[in-house]
This record gives sequence, structure tokens and C-alpha cells, in this order.
Amino acid sequence: MKKYLLILLLASALIISACGTEKKKDDLKNVVPESKPSAGVYSIDPAASQVNWHAEKFIGKSHNGSVKIKSGSVSISSESSTGSIIIDMTSISESENTEALIKHLKSSDFFDVDKFPESKIELTKITPTSDINKYEISGNLTIKDKTNPISFDAIAIGSGDNVKLTGKFSIDRTLWNVRFGSNKFFDNLGDQAIRDNIDYDISISANKLTK
Repeated sequence: MKKYLLILLLASALIISACGTEKKKDDLKNVVPESKPSAGVYSIDPAASQVNWHAEKFIGKSHNGSVKIKSGSVSISSESSTGSIIIDMTSISESENTEALIKHLKSSDFFDVDKFPESKIELTKITPTSDINKYEISGNLTIKDKTNPISFDAIAIGSGDNVKLTGKFSIDRTLWNVRFGSNKFFDNLGDQAIRDNIDYDISISANKLTK
């Protein structure tokens, strides 16, 4: 009797194990890898694209906001992928919609948007990695007619004739002559000192123009 009971238990265990394995296989069937963007020229859709920013003081409150993308394009090929993004600096906003802060950011203390209404990101090299959707991006960022190199990792996902690209990078604003509140250039700022780093989170949606 004990022998038959042992056989029954072993059979039950095998059945349960087989069911679990089958379930895992079924789950894997439902996992669809993200598509690699196909070759072609893509025009950026400003309404579906945006750059978010984050900055903070050494002591006190941090601030978040966004700025709109005006236009741009991305060219993807097996040989060399590049891109260009025009940013509308007059569209600078802040998450709490603080009117005085937005006005200050647009002034000559910061981005002087009356004189420099646009900034530009040139993507000079878009290099694929071993991850099908991850790319290493090198380029140049121009703010207030001052250009410096930038580099960052990005995720690019293709869907039909659309590609979505997201990435994050950080800059030392003083390299672009945005010096207000910087300890590098002003003394005795106390709790009014602003960190030099600005963090950017970029999201782009672009539609194919050519095959």
C-alpha cells in the first residue's frame, strides 16, 4: 500500500511540474521583444515630444519643468545614424507654474530667450549596443550660442513608421554661460546658491518620411 501511495505522490508531482513548465512556456510566447527602428529619415512630432528639466539649490527647494521641442529629424541607417533637435526656449515652464520663476528663467540671468529663442541638440553619432533597443548617443548641445559636447544612453523603439526615443543626461550649466547663483562665479551666496547641474529627460516621437 505504501508503495502504491509513493508512486501516486510521485506521479502527482510530475503532473504539477509539467503544468508549471507549460505555463512558463505559454508566458514566454506572449513576450514580444521591442522592435528595432528601421532605416529611414524620421521627422520629429513636436506635439508628442518634450524635454523635462530638473534643477535645485544647495539648500532648499528643487524645481522641475519642461521645454517644448520645436522641430527636428532623425536619420537611421546601418552605416551612420544622426539627428537634429530644435528646442523652443520661449516655452520654458515650471511644474508649479510660478510666474516669477519662469520670468527669471527667461531673463538674461539664465537663458535670455529674447536674444536666444532656440537651443539645439545635434546627434552626431547614434551607436547600437548589444541590447536591441539601447543606443549610445554622442552629440553637441547649443545654448545661448555656446556649444559643448554631450553623451548619453537612449532607448529607441520602432513601431511601423514611428520611432520613440527616450534618454537622460546632465549638464554643467556654467559651460553654457548660465552662471546665475553659481558658487564658481559668485561669493557669499548662502542659501541662494544654485547647483550647477541641470538634469534633462528627453522624449521624442518621430514619424518616417522615407523608406
